[in-house]
Amino acid sequence: PPPLENSQPQDVNKDLVIRVELDAHDQLTCDGKTVTLQELSEAVISMATVNRTEHIIAVQADRETTYEAYFRMQDAIVAAYHQLREQYSQKRYGKAYRQLTSEERSFVNEYYPQRISESFQEKGGGQ
Repeated sequence: PPPLENSQPQDVNKDLVIRVELDAHDQLTCDGKTVTLQELSEAVISMATVNRTEHIIAVQADRETTYEAYFRMQDAIVAAYHQLREQYSQKRYGKAYRQLTSEERSFVNEYYPQRISESFQEKGGGQ
């Protein structure tokens, strides 16, 4: 999307950023460590639980990454947010997220916002 009018670059606390990378060989890393999709989900849950509205999931994928690997990685991140939102729905409203009213869903979504930033390497970053 285009930048917001009058927007200024903001300093980001690097302790609140999870760096997720997919290289040209579909190797998945999180903060420089090779991880499984499950470990990625757990890292997102951990960060978002502690820093609900301040964290950032910074995703960088090589342009040579396969669509399959990219979407599996995206699914793992989205599943983490889904789990957090489901747990909070049960705690706050005593019912599943899918059973919430649109107003209740909006509240839960604001409580656990998806804070994902994506970029792409030109090519061959994993070689």
